[in-house]
Amino acid sequence: VTFERETIAEEAGLEFAEVTVELVTRALECNAIIEYDGDRYARLAPQVGGLVQSVSAGLGDRVEKGDVLAEIVSPAFGAAKAAYLQALAAEDLWKKNHAREKDLLERGVATERDMLEAETSLSESRIARSRTEQELMVLGLTPEQITEVARGGDTTNLYQVTAPFAGTVVERQASVGELSDPSAPLFTVADVSHMWALLDVYETDIRDIRSGQSVILHVEGLEGEPVAGEITWVSAHLDPRTRTLQARAELHNHDEVLRANMFARAVVTVRDAVPTVVVPRAAVQWEGCCNVVFVRESATTYKPVKVHLGPAKGEVFEVISGLEGGETVVTQGSFLLKTEILK
Repeated sequence: VTFERETIAEEAGLEFAEVTVELVTRALECNAIIEYDGDRYARLAPQVGGLVQSVSAGLGDRVEKGDVLAEIVSPAFGAAKAAYLQALAAEDLWKKNHAREKDLLERGVATERDMLEAETSLSESRIARSRTEQELMVLGLTPEQITEVARGGDTTNLYQVTAPFAGTVVERQASVGELSDPSAPLFTVADVSHMWALLDVYETDIRDIRSGQSVILHVEGLEGEPVAGEITWVSAHLDPRTRTLQARAELHNHDEVLRANMFARAVVTVRDAVPTVVVPRAAVQWEGCCNVVFVRESATTYKPVKVHLGPAKGEVFEVISGLEGGETVVTQGSFLLKTEILK
């Protein structure tokens, strides 16, 4: 665009700005919700039905790994231990019988058939013992506890619900005297020193989000106390209803100010500060096929330059290509110049 005289630019009200190079950190913002750390969260239900005899933990109590939270009287638990002890006794009996038949065979008194029957019975008894042992493990007993059952001949029907790790009781449904069921958790234990933030990343930002990026959360109710974390997982599934992608950040919560279901605004750093060419928003015009800015070449000459823009940062756009910095561009009045080239 060429004006006939230098004063036309001033008469048309054109204003100018210099294209600069600035250190720009790229970040994206999205909504988030605070949740318990799923790797440190457990709903505890008894593996057998029974009657709740005692409850040792209350809502909000701190517990250590292995602490007894409740005791349940369960005839099925006692029967499982009795079946295990019976299988142990049968295995021991058939071991002795096998040894006797082997001795008789060596002395020519027993037959090969007798020996084969003894070996078969011994194998069957070992299988039965292994099956009942596995049933006790399914009910929550450790190998050490199973060994104690065998050593002491324990057939008591008192089942204990224990904490799988150190944490806090965040839910309790157990009450003395009520019937328990494996489908109904009695307690929920969570390690609240670590929390998760679940981010809803907009569809337009999903190519910028990845694991390892730092995130700052501005949590409702904790104004002025931003919480730092790190992205550890990005979903491969886009929600078809909200058109957002879920990502997860892990947070340290040693002072326990974070609570599950708090809302937050997340700011994810997707690129550290690097020198970047920026141009004022007012200088950019859409020409029909692309974005253009008008570079002043002289007091009367203004050249349209196609630019490939990055994200906006306040009142400027990042420039990916088209400008190098130092150029003078038209801001106020750039639309007037666009109408000239469209003619």
